[in-house]
Amino acid sequence: IILTRIDEKLYEIGQENGFDYIRNIDDYQCYARTRLAAERFLASLKDALAEYNLSINYKKTAIKELPLCVDDTWMQKLKLAISVLPAGKIGRDKITAFLDVLVRIMKECQDGAVFSYALKVLAKRFLSEEARTYYVKTILHLAYCFPYLYPYLDENLFYAFDVEVDDVRNFSNIMVGHGLEVRNFEEVSYAFYFAIKYDFMLESFDIESIIASHDCILLLMVWRYAEVKGLKLQKRILHDYALRLSGQGDFDEYWLFCYEVLSDRELNGGWRDIKKNGVSFLKETGTLIPTHTPSHESFPIVWSCRIKYELSDGAEGDPVKEIIKEFKSDNSIYNTNAIVDQYLECVLGNLIVNSRLRRNVRIHRSPKYYVDKPAFGDSGEVHDSQVLRDVLNWMRAKHLVGERTGTKEKGGSCFWPKDELLKKFKNFNTGRIYRIDENGIVVLKDPSKKVVKPTPESKVKREYEERLTKINALYALHDFSCKLYGVDILDSFSPRLKAVFNDSKWTHGGRLYASATCRGFNYQCIPSDMRKHIKIDGNETVEVDYSGLHPTMLYAQKNMAIEGNAYDFLANEDKALAKFALLVMLNARTKVSALGALLKRFDELRATSGLSHKKLMLRDALLRNSDFEKVVNDASQRHSRIRASFYRGVGIKLQNIESQMALDIVTYFSEKGVPVLPVHDSFIVDKRYEAEMVAYMRTVFAKYNHGFTCNVK
Repeated sequence: IILTRIDEKLYEIGQENGFDYIRNIDDYQCYARTRLAAERFLASLKDALAEYNLSINYKKTAIKELPLCVDDTWMQKLKLAISVLPAGKIGRDKITAFLDVLVRIMKECQDGAVFSYALKVLAKRFLSEEARTYYVKTILHLAYCFPYLYPYLDENLFYAFDVEVDDVRNFSNIMVGHGLEVRNFEEVSYAFYFAIKYDFMLESFDIESIIASHDCILLLMVWRYAEVKGLKLQKRILHDYALRLSGQGDFDEYWLFCYEVLSDRELNGGWRDIKKNGVSFLKETGTLIPTHTPSHESFPIVWSCRIKYELSDGAEGDPVKEIIKEFKSDNSIYNTNAIVDQYLECVLGNLIVNSRLRRNVRIHRSPKYYVDKPAFGDSGEVHDSQVLRDVLNWMRAKHLVGERTGTKEKGGSCFWPKDELLKKFKNFNTGRIYRIDENGIVVLKDPSKKVVKPTPESKVKREYEERLTKINALYALHDFSCKLYGVDILDSFSPRLKAVFNDSKWTHGGRLYASATCRGFNYQCIPSDMRKHIKIDGNETVEVDYSGLHPTMLYAQKNMAIEGNAYDFLANEDKALAKFALLVMLNARTKVSALGALLKRFDELRATSGLSHKKLMLRDALLRNSDFEKVVNDASQRHSRIRASFYRGVGIKLQNIESQMALDIVTYFSEKGVPVLPVHDSFIVDKRYEAEMVAYMRTVFAKYNHGFTCNVK
């Protein structure tokens, strides 16, 4: 509206002074007959803008004499630099030369369009890991030097080049400090936007400095950040400030901030009615969060994964076959190689299943690292790892997957599906994916976790096999499904249970695990916040959980009743850490190893995104309670009556009792024709049987624990 009024004035002046111009939003391109006329245009524009407190950006303003090339000079130079880049993988030397040209051009013209164009072109190219690392670091440095570049980072750098959340967090912390220092509030706003989108905590910031900015967008972003992160103090301060602005008659200038922060009762006139109807001018936070990032938890690839071929409902064709066909079209040497089909099938199956469980896949590019090695041929031989490398490189070059190269500390490279691959598999039901487990339904492992064959045959083994066989047979008669992450369809699965004993002893472990011999996915891997979507025969389910099972069992085994809540030695908001710390103390052999386990878990979760609600609670509690020695000491003091059992590795024995309890519970309902899905100390069952499940869980606990009781929720 403002610039249109200015156009009206400039048009009249131009008629008298011999210049004409084109405006592209806020960018003016003037054509004048003489240099004097060009200078008159600049003077006229300056005066017209000043009426509205606007000004010319002289750093990006220049008078150029004709003739000029068809393309702008910077465009020619940039296109030339791009044209010499290789069509395939770009190495470090090539990207270094390209960036040198980019920096020179930017210094000459100070135009953000140079940066935008370069990033958009490079975002579609395939860089080697060394080149990618150098490119990301250089672009972030350039963004720090030229803050007007921040709008281009998210899509064309963070997403396109798989930048880890930890790196985004570190850069955002720099942005906050630098932006407040030089009063570049757009820079600070982007830092808070990144923190919201990529779900990380910024270092402490001064809320008074934010208010002193008098910047509407920054105030709004910080308020949304405080809301998402549960920062009650900062949220209250910003709310009170919004009230003052509204009451002082400054609402018009800060309307967006005030409208979003204040309730409908605190707004006046038509704004109140709009707010009552639930209108917001902001996107919901959930729509901002990326589907997958390099920082999601990663799990090793399962080489026994296979896919059954069929046409997907509503799809033009089978996405697996289409990708195999495209790969062979680009790599003709594999046209008659059936093994490559199975590599692609295996990698795709793992990627899709894990993506819907909010996880990435960890793959060594050489199969020699695996105990469970890929054996795709009839003779079961391990095939040339070059096939695997070619498959992964092709998928990476096609931008079907993201990759984070592995290290000695982290293990294999981490892979996840990009948007292009997710679109192809939007209607793909993971029930088509199956895995083969040859270890049987009762497994005994030695202390090094290797499967051993028990001799002679054990009574425990026979009993577990007999009961689990009947339970698995019942599962085969029912339909199981769940709405997983990132898709609207219901994914089907076919659960089967196995029992795993440890340390070559039938008295250690024995927990019931979802067997890999199944169709679909391992239901026990479903994040806790998604398990509520599990359905049995189309019916809604409920998950019933023992509360404080292991500590309560330990008290009962010593003929004592636990007093109060087992986890009340920490604040209620830190319950997740109290529970984890107690379990670590019961399973660890020494206090030092227990502290090490807490520190390791903190390191794992601190830089991880896509976590379930329970893991987020644990991560936040670990951040609030960084003195882990105090945590375990408080736990020991709270549970002084069972202190002698800490750091003795008793958890594995408690798991054995837990497994017997779980087997009893699942068997009881199985004999009534009711399938139950155990998740160690909790049980998923059709909602109609919730009351019966609660009652029987209490009965079973008393049976195995000297008549004592345990809370069930």
